[in-house]
Amino acid sequence: MNISRLQDIKWEPKQVFFIYFSLLLSSILCSSLLFSFWVNYNVMVHTVIEFVCVFITLSTFLFVWCTYDLNKSINKMAAFGFIYAAVFDAFHMYFYRGNGLFAGRSVDLSAKYWIMGRLIEALIIFIMTFNFFKFKLNKWVTLFLSLIASGVIAFSILYFPDIVPVFMDSNGITKPRVLVECVIIYIFASSIVGILVKKLYKKRGNIIVYKYVLLALLFAIPAEICFYFSSDTQSYLLLLGHFFKTTHYLCLFLGILENVIINPYKQLEQKNLFISDILNQMPVGLMLYNKEKSLVLCNDRALKLLDCNMDEIEGRCIGELIQRFFSSKEDIESFFEHYKETKFTLMKKVIVKLKRKNRSIVRIKYDLSKLSDGQILFLFDDAGRDQELSDLQLQTQTILNSMSNAVMITDRTNKIIMLNRAFEEIIGLNSKDVLDMDLHEFRKRSQLNIEREYYEINRSDISGKSREISLIASNGDRKEMIHYSSPVFNVNGDYIGSMSTFSDITHLKKEQEKIQNQEKLALIGGMASGIIHEIKNPLSIIKGYSQLLKTKMKDETSKEYALNIENASNDIDRFVKSLLDLAKPHPSAFTELSLNALVESIGIFMKDYLASRRISMYLNISPVEMKIKGDEDKLRQVILNMVTNSVDAMVDGADGIIEVNTRYIDTSNEMILTISDTGKGMSKEQLRKIGTPFYTTKDSGTGLGLSICYQIINEHGGRIEVTSEEGKGTIFKIFLSCSDEYQVAN
Repeated sequence: MNISRLQDIKWEPKQVFFIYFSLLLSSILCSSLLFSFWVNYNVMVHTVIEFVCVFITLSTFLFVWCTYDLNKSINKMAAFGFIYAAVFDAFHMYFYRGNGLFAGRSVDLSAKYWIMGRLIEALIIFIMTFNFFKFKLNKWVTLFLSLIASGVIAFSILYFPDIVPVFMDSNGITKPRVLVECVIIYIFASSIVGILVKKLYKKRGNIIVYKYVLLALLFAIPAEICFYFSSDTQSYLLLLGHFFKTTHYLCLFLGILENVIINPYKQLEQKNLFISDILNQMPVGLMLYNKEKSLVLCNDRALKLLDCNMDEIEGRCIGELIQRFFSSKEDIESFFEHYKETKFTLMKKVIVKLKRKNRSIVRIKYDLSKLSDGQILFLFDDAGRDQELSDLQLQTQTILNSMSNAVMITDRTNKIIMLNRAFEEIIGLNSKDVLDMDLHEFRKRSQLNIEREYYEINRSDISGKSREISLIASNGDRKEMIHYSSPVFNVNGDYIGSMSTFSDITHLKKEQEKIQNQEKLALIGGMASGIIHEIKNPLSIIKGYSQLLKTKMKDETSKEYALNIENASNDIDRFVKSLLDLAKPHPSAFTELSLNALVESIGIFMKDYLASRRISMYLNISPVEMKIKGDEDKLRQVILNMVTNSVDAMVDGADGIIEVNTRYIDTSNEMILTISDTGKGMSKEQLRKIGTPFYTTKDSGTGLGLSICYQIINEHGGRIEVTSEEGKGTIFKIFLSCSDEYQVAN
């Protein structure tokens, strides 16, 4: 019997004493009523009482034996201890009053078996009280050993009388018996003290625990006292002691019964009530069907949705209930199709119309699951809640989509949960590709140049501040933005996420750069107008004298020096002219011209020069062409400049390729001139700065050529797009608007 599993009693001391004294007085009353019968039929009454005790001990053993796997080791040891008690009580009955072949010493033998049984019983209760035994016991092996051990002890006492001292002689009780009786009483008393000391509760009202074991011990001690002071076999104290002994065994039996059956049943009942309360508190309807497909459980939410009580639907099969409550034939057929397909996993939520008892219709969503033991779990709830949430989310998304600024919302774990249409347009991705993505991952993917601390927006020193950032869209375009972040809190003040807004200032940045460039050009123009005149006059003199020296000198070395001076003068002259063109460009003379013809003429002009540099040039002329309005000389200057740049980008000694293509775009009515090369290419940083005045990637460049090209194309209402990759080459695309009056076909 596992004392730690017995039900703790939380009685007041008065109640404990009342129960104990009630049993005590009942034993005294019964023994008083049977005393005369005890005197006249001593052997019979003794045999009946001992038989009852043996019956109780064996019943206790059989009860534990039948529930062996449910018991703890200490319970099992107690049950096998009752085997010893039953064997010794049986021998005690047999030798009581001279029965058997050993009639000469039957009184002493009866006393020895009696004392031995009580001693073993006291030791077992003592071990149980202090929980000394924690070993696993094999069922059959322990039974075999218990029977063998009890039999060996019993027959050893019988055939070897000197093993145990004499407990009864002609003079009555001997001193060894007195000593052993005192030891037994001491062990019982120690067990009582052990229970009270070890299991006392510190709180009031919880003073005594383990009621049945405690009551059994409280009857065991007076039983031993009665046996100790009984003068003969017909004394009243001996009869009273036997009643106390019987009550003692009965209390132990009730303790085992409560420990194994009653207490676990109560605990199971409490757990069932607890689970039932949990199920009834669930916000969704729940119906459980057994293996026979009959309804066995239904929570309060389900009954409320169905508008019925449990008595109306309990035990009904699932098919009957579906046909009763589903409002349409299509929903019923769909359910049974899903039911056949479901195999131990929850289905995707299905929305159907439910017909309630009051004939009202409600839309529900349900999940169906077949459990591993063949039972069916049916979960459902009002779909109106989901509809409200969906409507709210749709309204929120509509509001966000109407905003011109890009908006991104993240949860408390920095997962992206919502974007608006403006954000999709900026990054060039669909929201499906970004939702549920970690913000750190999105930052790396879009090359978002925000410091790590800045997107931890739940930080008080960061939130509510704005700053300029940049990101790379899916098409590779760099977007300049103003980023503003703010945390989002729930009604309890807990941080649940953040909202970030992005204002696209890319166009504004470009306009600012144009204004800055114009300011630079204006400054250059002002400087140029003041110094060009001063430079050109001395430059003309230097150039004239260098030409004169070249004709007059006969020494080849001197002629070479004069030639170098002339070439340097020409370089300075070209730079001054470029500077003047950039600062104060000449007005363009627009005429209608053929871009294809212009490209073909340049191809013929550059053919020999490119061949000398081991560079191949391929012209792909569009078969359909629309004339453009432009300044032919300036456009020629643009094309020549870009082709020259492509030549300069080629690796020395390599067989380079330059492709010049023209194409007409009907949708935008534009001609596109594409110039691509297989040169060394440019980095992303170089691409970002290209076209800026005085910025060049060449060692000997001035940085004015492409600036003039951009300026000329802007004058023509066109645009230039550049793509490049380091080590693979560069592609320039020039877009020029066409004239609507002429179309030329090659």
